Amino acid sequence: MKFSRKIIVGVSLSAIGLLWWGISYSQIVAASDLGLFDTVGCLFFRSAYCEGLVETAGDVGFPLYYHFITIWAGVFLLLIGAWRLTGLSNNPPDWFLPYRITFFRLIAVVVLILLWWEASKRAGPNLFADPGSTLQAAIEMFGEDRNRLRVAFFDSLRHYSTGFTLASLAGIPIGLIFGGFRVLGRTMEVFMNALMATPRVAFIPLIIVFLGLGFDAKVFVIFLGAVMPIMVNTYAGVRQSDGELVEMARSAGARRSQVFIRIMLPGALPFIVVGLRIGATIALINTVVAELYLGATGLGGLLQIYASTFRSANYLVVVLSLSLIGVVVTSFLRIIETRADRWRYSASE
Repeated sequence: MKFSRKIIVGVSLSAIGLLWWGISYSQIVAASDLGLFDTVGCLFFRSAYCEGLVETAGDVGFPLYYHFITIWAGVFLLLIGAWRLTGLSNNPPDWFLPYRITFFRLIAVVVLILLWWEASKRAGPNLFADPGSTLQAAIEMFGEDRNRLRVAFFDSLRHYSTGFTLASLAGIPIGLIFGGFRVLGRTMEVFMNALMATPRVAFIPLIIVFLGLGFDAKVFVIFLGAVMPIMVNTYAGVRQSDGELVEMARSAGARRSQVFIRIMLPGALPFIVVGLRIGATIALINTVVAELYLGATGLGGLLQIYASTFRSANYLVVVLSLSLIGVVVTSFLRIIETRADRWRYSASE
């Protein structure tokens, strides 16, 4: 049986990790009452307990500082090599196909958590909390009598959903009109590009003057951020319509509305969905910006509070809450894209 390079490297790294860990912590085991079992956790994680052992080992001539990433890298390469060796990567079983992406995403999550753990230990708990501290902070925040996180979450969600919905309702029709009427679109194109390139933060002083610091002002900041990519992508999608197909339909007696619904709109759907995704991302960013500049409310306000008090675990809980909103909205847009593709092909038949 021919072993792949990944298996050989994985086994080598795993062996080096075990040897490295054994040499490093054998000094601690020999110089204290601790048993080998007490240091097994240090083989896979870098915790405060392991850091304390390293510090106490300074007096006994601690020779080599073991790094847990070594064993994880070895195991990861070993699993990939074994996966390739079985042939499942080229011919996966039918039962595995629906769960393939989920499986790889779980692997990516594990890798990200390990990198997060390592970065937190290097930066220190006051600057960057580790995953365990963040989870504990999340449990404590959700267990508060007056759940400030839940209130802020739904407050931000209300700002975000209102601004993004209004941007979608305005951006898609305007983009369709500009794309359908070429002269109007080319006339307004330079103004769209100018507004697209202007930072939305530059409008905040004017927004405060006209709308104040309340709900309307926050929604308008979010609207400004999301409407332009939706409008520009919709306009570009309509302009990319098949000109020969349009002329053929017109020569066959099709009305302008039929050409628009049957040809232009289905062809523009991929561009519209891309615009919605970009707009959703920018809208979420602008939600935080609006809540920071226009009164410290919502999740943006919590970010400001926790950052100023160096509560990094609570800060990361808020960041993950914002990420959750982004993941849910993106997944919802993907469902819309799938259904829109079905309508797109059926409409163009």
